[in-house]
Amino acid sequence: MKTTVKWKNGMKFVGVNEHNTEVLMDIDDITGVRPMQMALMSIGGCTAVDVISTLEKMRQNVEGMEIEIEGLRRDEHPRYFEEIVIVYKFKGDLDGDKVERAIKLSKDKYCSVSNMFEPKAKISFRFEINK
Repeated sequence: MKTTVKWKNGMKFVGVNEHNTEVLMDIDDITGVRPMQMALMSIGGCTAVDVISTLEKMRQNVEGMEIEIEGLRRDEHPRYFEEIVIVYKFKGDLDGDKVERAIKLSKDKYCSVSNMFEPKAKISFRFEINK
């Protein structure tokens, strides 16, 4: 895996992957995503893939899913995340025990991104199911 980050101007940067997919980063939140926001989005994307894949294998009919991720950072430098809270919001007629198991498997075993943060950040989750 390889990525490149190119400086555009000011505090604007473009991240590019091997397939030339670009992501704009900017510290002002207006024209791009802040790098620490991107880190939280990466956790969300990683766990989303795991959870949906696992629930499909469990024959659960997920009609919708949204994940909210909030990160609390240290006041001092380096300002890494000390705590990350993940809230999964599902739509569908789902078995709560299976949903919880899928999330725990992602958190404890499959999600490489969240596991990179865990030595420094306490990661917790909760979920809601709306039928």
